Amino acid sequence: RAFTDYGMRLVCVNELGDVSRFATELRDLFGLMQYRGDKQGMNRFLEEHKEFQHVDEETARVIGTVMGVDVFMKNGDRFKEGKGYNMCTAIKEMWMDGWNDGVSTGISQGIKEILGELGDVSNSLQERINAQKDEKTLRKWIKLAARVESVEEFEQKIHEDK
Repeated sequence: RAFTDYGMRLVCVNELGDVSRFATELRDLFGLMQYRGDKQGMNRFLEEHKEFQHVDEETARVIGTVMGVDVFMKNGDRFKEGKGYNMCTAIKEMWMDGWNDGVSTGISQGIKEILGELGDVSNSLQERINAQKDEKTLRKWIKLAARVESVEEFEQKIHEDK
């Protein structure tokens, strides 16, 4: 036998409430996880728990995986500070990435709406607009979309601008 018989407890993080009874890094992780859908609450939690500025690699990877901190999972070494990892910075960068994606998506949607008033917006043009993630270019395009007389004119001008 590889393991002796012993009791096992399953924990539902969403229903824990007070996590102070945990004595390991699990306490911090479970505390953080309770704020997954509450940006202000998580921000307060991170401000109150400075230990997230210096967590060991294993804890950092668990937080990155469980919390969906893609920026950490793709380039964790960027957040290495001394012997630990600064997960506060990683989580805040994740929020900024989400913010920037939202801005780009909103501007792209606005461009397509404006052009839709001028005529049929082809799938290929919609894909090109959606694929553009540079906010400066998107802002230029939305101004252009507001000035052109047709979808074709818009396509021609962004093609010339390459």
